[in-house]
Amino acid sequence: DLLRKLDTRSANWFMSDLIKKYHEYYYDVELPNSRVIPLPFDIPEIDAVGFDNARKKRDMLKVLWLGRFTYFKNPSMKKTYEALQRLVEKHKDLKVEFDLIGYGREKYEKDIRKGVKTSGRLQVKYLGKIFPDKLPDVISQYDVGVAMGTSALHIGAMGIPTIHVDGSDEKHYKDIKGCWLHKEPVGLGSGVYENIAGYKINGREDIKILFEEIIAAPELLEKYGVRDRNYVIENYDENKIMPQIIDAWTSSTFSPGDMEVYRHPPLKRFIRRTAKRILRR
Repeated sequence: DLLRKLDTRSANWFMSDLIKKYHEYYYDVELPNSRVIPLPFDIPEIDAVGFDNARKKRDMLKVLWLGRFTYFKNPSMKKTYEALQRLVEKHKDLKVEFDLIGYGREKYEKDIRKGVKTSGRLQVKYLGKIFPDKLPDVISQYDVGVAMGTSALHIGAMGIPTIHVDGSDEKHYKDIKGCWLHKEPVGLGSGVYENIAGYKINGREDIKILFEEIIAAPELLEKYGVRDRNYVIENYDENKIMPQIIDAWTSSTFSPGDMEVYRHPPLKRFIRRTAKRILRR
């Protein structure tokens, strides 16, 4: 009911087409008036990274993961690691450095450190937390980045080829795929949940196949880097997005008035939190 009221009064906008579609699917409601307005992104004023011949070697690939350690990102990290394992198994002369920027709750960090670690020619390094002002210098050292959401924009904006990987829980691990950022529909959705809702994102591939592309044709590193940066500039520049958000706000006729507060009362919230703590123990 709330979604319908927001929609009919021009008050509802979503950060991605996926979220809109999934809400319609999950709540069995049509939202024809709701708009899709991506998150605004502050794009650094820098030149795209150039890939000289030394960085186009076929025997070394430097890959960066950027993103928190959490229940809907850990499976994608593991899926990327698995793809890189398969890559070095196939290419006997290839060495891969897989560095991870990120942090999270202890149980999620333990989960990743247990399964994602150095194995032969696949070297894994944990970089932990890096502050935003330091990110550009770090990101520029890599050949390929893997991320989801705004983390993918951070990498793509640097002119680094970026694989936008699906977000997913462990239950749908097998369905996790990815695509090059410049091929991603605007809004940075997740193909896993798009499929659940009965839709399909074109261009999603096994992550290993995406890595194979640049192994077979290293010149794509520079080409895809330029395309990914242009994609971020064209679709997420805050100077283009903010006017859309302001228009959505000012054109809305919605007012909460005497509407019910859609939240459990304090006592019930306290009981639920307490029960969760007990169950975790």
